[in-house]
Amino acid sequence: MTKILYFSRGRGYGHSMVDILIRRDLLTYYPHVEISMASYADGLRSFIQNDIKVEELDIDLDDEYSIFSGGPILDLIHRINPDLIISHEMFIAVQIAKKLSIPSILITHWFFEQVTPENKKSLVFQEMFNDTNEVIMIDIENFHIKPKTLKAPTTFVGPITRIPSKHFNDKKTRARYGLREDIDIVCLSLGGGRSKESLYIAKTTIELFNRTKDPSLGLIYFAGENYKYFSEYKNNDRFYLGTNEWDYYMDVQAIANIVITRGTFNTLSELATMDIPSISILDDTNPVDRFHAKNFEKIGTTNVIDLNQLTSEILLEKINFFRRNKVIHKELVEKYKNSIGLKKATAIISKYL
Repeated sequence: MTKILYFSRGRGYGHSMVDILIRRDLLTYYPHVEISMASYADGLRSFIQNDIKVEELDIDLDDEYSIFSGGPILDLIHRINPDLIISHEMFIAVQIAKKLSIPSILITHWFFEQVTPENKKSLVFQEMFNDTNEVIMIDIENFHIKPKTLKAPTTFVGPITRIPSKHFNDKKTRARYGLREDIDIVCLSLGGGRSKESLYIAKTTIELFNRTKDPSLGLIYFAGENYKYFSEYKNNDRFYLGTNEWDYYMDVQAIANIVITRGTFNTLSELATMDIPSISILDDTNPVDRFHAKNFEKIGTTNVIDLNQLTSEILLEKINFFRRNKVIHKELVEKYKNSIGLKKATAIISKYL
C-alpha cells in the first residue's frame, strides 16, 4: 500500500476542485494507494462539502506562505509517514519533503519569476520548485516563460477541469431552473467566499438587469456564500436561483452564454474548455489572477474589467460585445480545449507509486 499525503492550498475553492479530480482518478486506476488529503480555510470546507475525508491544517490564510505554515505541515508528515507527497501550491511542503528525503510532486499553474519578478520573497519561493522531484503545470506552455533557474523536470499537462454531468442536456437543464430556451443566459459566478468585492459585483449586475429590462437576457447565479444574498430576487421572472451542489454547478455554467466571474484561473480554464466567453472583474490584490486573465483575454475567451472601474453601463457593453462576437484566436482556444491534463497528470504521479 503506497501512502500519499496530498496538500491542497486552501485559498479559494479552485485548488481543491483540481485536487478532487486528481484524487478520484488516482483511486480509480490505482486502488492500492491510500491518499490523505490536507487543507485549510476554503479548501478544507470544499473537501468536507464533497464528503471527502480531509486532515485540517492549522494555517491562517495570512500565514500560508510564511514559515509559520511549516509546523502544521511537518507535524502531519510525521503522523502520516507518507511514501509520496503531492503539493498543490503549498511550496513549503516540498521543501520539507526534500529535507526528509520523501519524494514529492508540485502542482501549479504559474511561475513566481514570471508573474512577480520584482518581489524578492517570490524568488525565494521560485527556488523551492527545485526541491521537488517533478513539477506539473496545469496550463498550456504558450502562456509561460520557464525560469532559467528551474532544474526540476517540468511538464505542461494542460488544464484539469470539471465537465458537465453525464446526463447534461441544455434543454432539460434550462427547464430545471425555469429558463426559457429563447433567451441568452448570463451566469454570475463569484467563487466560494463572501466578500464586499463580490457583493459589489452582484449588486452592479442586478442593477444592470433591473435597468435594461431586456426580455431576451436572463441571469442565473452560483456564488457560494453570496448565494443567500440573491434570495430576495427569486420572484423576479428574469433572475433564477442557481445551485451550491457540486454535481449541478457545471451544468449551470454549461447552459450560460456568458459568465461574469472574479477571473480566477480555474474558472477561466473551465470556461475556455467549454467555449463559453466570460467577463473577468479583477482587483489589484492578486497578480496571478491578473496574469492569467490577461492571457485568456489575448485568446478572446474573456474580457477584463478593473473592479474600480466597474459600472452597470460598462458591464452591459461587455455583455453585448460577446452576444455579437465569437472568440478571435480560435486556434489557441482549440489547443487549450484539446490539452485536458487530468490523464497526463495521473500518469506522471503513477511513476512514483
